[in-house]
Amino acid sequence: MQDTLDPHMAIHIADNVMGTLEFLLPLLQRLGFDNVTVTEEIEDAWRRIKEEQMPGQVEQVGMAELIFLEWELGGPELLRTIRADPELEELAIIYVTDEQPSRRKGDRARRDGVSGWAVRGVTGPQLYHLMRDLVRQQRGE
Repeated sequence: MQDTLDPHMAIHIADNVMGTLEFLLPLLQRLGFDNVTVTEEIEDAWRRIKEEQMPGQVEQVGMAELIFLEWELGGPELLRTIRADPELEELAIIYVTDEQPSRRKGDRARRDGVSGWAVRGVTGPQLYHLMRDLVRQQRGE
C-alpha cells in the first residue's frame, strides 16, 4: 500500500467560483502536485475529462485520477454523467463547497456517486489525507 501520492498524478478541477479556485489550486501546488488542469464551464469540463481518458492524450496530461467538482458549476449533473460512463465510473470525485453540505444535499450527492467533500478552508494536510484515502479506495488498496 502506497502512503504517498504521486505528485505528477493527473488532477482536474471543474470550478467556476473564483474564490474556490484561488484557494484550491495554490493549495494543490503547495502540496507538490504539478499536473493540475482547470475548466470553468460544465461542457468544457466533460469534454476535458473525456479527452484525458483517451489514448494518445495520456502522455500529455495523463488519465485523471481525481476530479474536484464545484457543486454550483453543475456538479450534480456532471457527476451523474461521469458515473454513467463505464470508463469513468470508478474515478475519485471530490465536491468542493463553501460550506458543510446539508444532510439532504449530502445524501443526494452520495446517491449520485460523489467520493468525498472538501469545504473551502480545508487545510493542506486534511486535503492530502482525503485525496490519499480516495485514491487508495479507487485502486482497491
